[in-house]
Amino acid sequence: MHILLAINQDPSSAPIRQHRKLLRIMESYATALFDAEAKRYPSHHKGTEQWLGALALETFETMTDRLRFARLGYHASEDEIKATVIEAIRVRANAYISSVLGPLPLELPEQSGVPKVKTMPSTIASPKAARKLEDYLNAKGIGLTDFASRAQTTDRTLRSFRKTGKVRRNIFASIAKAMGTTTEDLLK
Repeated sequence: MHILLAINQDPSSAPIRQHRKLLRIMESYATALFDAEAKRYPSHHKGTEQWLGALALETFETMTDRLRFARLGYHASEDEIKATVIEAIRVRANAYISSVLGPLPLELPEQSGVPKVKTMPSTIASPKAARKLEDYLNAKGIGLTDFASRAQTTDRTLRSFRKTGKVRRNIFASIAKAMGTTTEDLLK
């Protein structure tokens, strides 16, 4: 009898999936939980950053425990809800930390003893290597499109490299490999 009643119910009375609304509610609830505790922490103390980090984790665990008893899977998956809660708490915790510590300097002072890390550029500029590529293609009688497929790139990228002598580092390595040489030898 229950099955027949459930089947004969008016379809307009079925629950409506409200995905975004649920995620906004979860976000609001998580930040409210975090705020309720965070405002009790001292604002200018050495350990405030670590305390707020621990509070963020505790807030997430509290939310996770409370979500286990809720049946919200119809409206949003558990992973979606957790991701929303994590992001909301992360944003709120970072806002509190920046308000406590103030804006961080863009560069560390030289006397701090922290060595600066020099990063490699993402592109290589070598007109000489571009000329070597042209010489290789002419010597082997290989077309640009054929060589591009061997180097796992596009002929448009190769034309640009031949014209400007600039190419991304990973593509340069593919070109060298397709030519049967190393990147060091191609740069010489």
